[in-house]
Amino acid sequence: MHSSDFSVSTLPSGLRELYFSWSALKNMQLTRCLSDLDLIRLRKNLDRITIIEIKRTSDGHVVDFEFLYVSSGSKSKFNQAPVGQSLSSLAGKGPGSQIWAAFNEVAMRGFPLYVSLPYVGPSAGYLQSKEIFLPLFGTKSDVNFVLAGVILVPKQSSPE
Repeated sequence: MHSSDFSVSTLPSGLRELYFSWSALKNMQLTRCLSDLDLIRLRKNLDRITIIEIKRTSDGHVVDFEFLYVSSGSKSKFNQAPVGQSLSSLAGKGPGSQIWAAFNEVAMRGFPLYVSLPYVGPSAGYLQSKEIFLPLFGTKSDVNFVLAGVILVPKQSSPE
């Protein structure tokens, strides 16, 4: 499930901090670009932070998403970091999947999305992920990257 209609005040604190850092780039009259972000500072309070490059045809159609950067607080909570891999190459994450649909919506609309997905990983202790997908512009008009922050929801915790 994903939505562009969310209240920032209800985001989990790590996702809220990431959103405000991303949003501050606009307030400083900077284009929201990859080079303007301090990823080391942003990854605190998150279980994972990822940067995904949007792969497009020459006429702008989205064809895939490639993982450029993945930083996790705990490797035991996630499957192997897919740096250099495309989303379509990962089982269950290609076209037609919930995560593909969310990335595609950010790529096409250029709006932040709040995403909730079932947890898929090596630890049995988690129910789902809460994520924020934030568009990053490599040029002034096209979304070329997605910055994604992830917080895992434990099974004993009630989902937001």
